[in-house]
Amino acid sequence: MATTIDDKKERTYVLVAVAEQLEGEERRQCLRQALVAAIAIANEEDRAHALAAVAGQLEGEERRQCLRQALAAATAAPSSGGYHRHRSLVAH
Repeated sequence: MATTIDDKKERTYVLVAVAEQLEGEERRQCLRQALVAAIAIANEEDRAHALAAVAGQLEGEERRQCLRQALAAATAAPSSGGYHRHRSLVAH
C-alpha cells in the first residue's frame, strides 16, 4: 500500500498516480493522503513540486489552496533552480 512508503515525496507521487485511476470517494481519500504527504516534505522545492502535482488533480477551491501552498514553498526555497524551478511549477 502507498501509505507504507516512508519517503514522503515518493508517497505523494504514487498516491497522485493511483488517484488518477480512481473515482469518487476513493479518489478524494487518496488525494487527501497525497496532500498530507506533500505538506510533510521538509525540502521546500520538493514540497512545491509535490503540491503542484496534487493540485493538478484537484478542483475549485481545494486546487487554489494547494497551488497557494506550492507557491509559498517555491518562494521559500533557496534559489538554486531559479527559472527552471518556477517553470516546472507552471507545467503542473
